[in-house]
Amino acid sequence: DNGGDMSQQDGLYWKQAPPLIARYEIRGTLELTSPMSLSNGDSEGITDILLRRDLLSRQPQLPGSTLAGALAGYLNAYLPHGAAMNRSLIERLFGENNPVASQQSWLFIEDSLGTERGVEFRDGVSIEDSLRVAADGKKYDTELLAAGSTFPLVFSFWEPANPGQGVQPGELRHLLGIALQALAEGHIPLGGRKRRGLGECQVTNWQVYRYDMAQPAGLLGWLEQDRGQPQKGGTILEMLEVDAPVKPQADLCRLTATLQIVDSLLIHAAGVGGEADMVHLRNHAGQPIVSGTSLAGALRARARRIARLLNGQHGDALINELFGQEMDEEPGKQKPRASRLWISENVIQPNSAIPEQVQSRVKLDRFTGGSFPGALFDQQAQWGGQFGLELTVRRQTARDELAQAHVGLLLLLLKDLWTGDLPLGGEASVGRGRLAGLSATLQWGGTQWEIAPTRTGITITPDPARLQAAVDAIRSWTPGGAQDE
Repeated sequence: DNGGDMSQQDGLYWKQAPPLIARYEIRGTLELTSPMSLSNGDSEGITDILLRRDLLSRQPQLPGSTLAGALAGYLNAYLPHGAAMNRSLIERLFGENNPVASQQSWLFIEDSLGTERGVEFRDGVSIEDSLRVAADGKKYDTELLAAGSTFPLVFSFWEPANPGQGVQPGELRHLLGIALQALAEGHIPLGGRKRRGLGECQVTNWQVYRYDMAQPAGLLGWLEQDRGQPQKGGTILEMLEVDAPVKPQADLCRLTATLQIVDSLLIHAAGVGGEADMVHLRNHAGQPIVSGTSLAGALRARARRIARLLNGQHGDALINELFGQEMDEEPGKQKPRASRLWISENVIQPNSAIPEQVQSRVKLDRFTGGSFPGALFDQQAQWGGQFGLELTVRRQTARDELAQAHVGLLLLLLKDLWTGDLPLGGEASVGRGRLAGLSATLQWGGTQWEIAPTRTGITITPDPARLQAAVDAIRSWTPGGAQDE
């Protein structure tokens, strides 16, 4: 139901097309700034999770439904739900699946075939919490579209003269401009595992063509697909003639840090041939990286230990609030919940004074002390260097004690990384993966804290007492109460 009047002829009823102010054709170029996971849903192939491709051209395919879901999800999560900008308005733009009276979307998004920069293969594994070994049957690999790949985007927006339900003309265009501006600035990642640093993108080269449906020339231009002159403006907001966009809600907190690799780091790269049997993970450009999924696994396991120690029976519930509900926990009883914590993928800045090294290792026979037959292998780890860590809690919560507990957990996790107590990657038992903190910044509640090392410890400015209160909130937190999802 898009708001037309009912008509009747010879006993037949139909709804007339609602009057339109204008039709907009919006074009842009989307470029990936981090690898993207676009699954085709096929379980048979060279990897467990294959990249979605067009059947004829074999180009990577970005479905319009993926874009629509990401845009609508951003608006629902981050815009204040006031009288002028609420869920009803978002449903008017993107449509609503209502069993009584469905609402069709005024925004049409075409599937896009991209130009790929390359592909990357990543290994994934679930770690058993109690034993800290790979869980049985939970090893997988995935195919990712490399950063630098591009997609041409085409949107078609029909601006109604009477959107209905108290929505004023122009409000839907206003809402669309906010979403597209956020997409252009890189605030809306796409695809799978986007909370772990994948799917980050930006949009450039916007072109907007407006067809005035009240004028015959505009109608003919749209029918003949005569684009003519695009709308003027430096941003998508100016091209859509949107003024004073509503600012999104701020993140709950953001923690950034610079960490140094003390010795070596080894995150296994899948399907990489070369001099060594095991090579550290690199992106398509050949840069060594720390993946968001590796960070998330290590942080979740350590956070669970901390929460269970400080909060006992409520520790697991607190971890699920921050990292999301694990799908195998009490199936059928727990509602799935996405992670509130967003973890970026990070490029390691190598230490130029340390050359790349390939180490030969051998398994020893515990009884004879000699080498084990056939157990000689090589490893090429990342020696030295530093990288930036970025942790963001984006989804708001109405409970102040839960927000405090989240910040407290992040601070304790940073402490363990900072002091080398929480190693990353594999081979931690032989000393790999230890880190040392160089600097850190926490933004929370309008205040910014700076953390820096000293000869005797660290300095925290300003107001370290407030951060200590956040750590203490882990002990006192209990489930329940109203929360914003």
